[in-house]
Amino acid sequence: MMNKRITQYGTMVFDFVVIVFLLNLSFVLVIPFVAIIVGVVGYFVNEEDKQLRDIFMTIKTEINIIYKATIFYVLFIGISFANIYVIHTEFPVIDTAFNIISKVVIILMIVLLINTPIVINKMNVSLRQLLFNSFMIHFSNLRNSLTMIGFTFVYLYLGVSNILILFIGIYFVIYVIAKLSNINIIKLKEKKQ
Repeated sequence: MMNKRITQYGTMVFDFVVIVFLLNLSFVLVIPFVAIIVGVVGYFVNEEDKQLRDIFMTIKTEINIIYKATIFYVLFIGISFANIYVIHTEFPVIDTAFNIISKVVIILMIVLLINTPIVINKMNVSLRQLLFNSFMIHFSNLRNSLTMIGFTFVYLYLGVSNILILFIGIYFVIYVIAKLSNINIIKLKEKKQ
């Protein structure tokens, strides 16, 4: 009995360390970030027999939509960051307008990215349907959606000032998002029926 409990806790700690490593590596490398988030959310949503292999199996089965979503998010967020930090004109009014538009686009992409993994895991969708469903799931349970959005932005705000929060907190943010977005998608499916 004690041996089984030690093995269970050891597995949980090992899974935590591996998932934190994968999330942080993908965050730094940028390109695999959407894929790893989709895989980790698939791991968290699976309540039965959780295995780290589920992360990569989820990515493998959903690679086509993950590829398209990655290009979409990297393109829009990359162009927005370039507008804010790199591209400057001689006209301050135009710079200010581009900066405001770019910040709105970044916030919108983060809000869409919150529900993207659960939509990819639970639905067979095209890119257009993915973006629409990722946005509409926020309205199935507004309280959960505001909690996820708030939690994400507090994490990003605190992560800028404290590197430990940035590296370890990503696990907990993805966990909370996975659980709350799963509740949202279940409620949305119940409303449809």
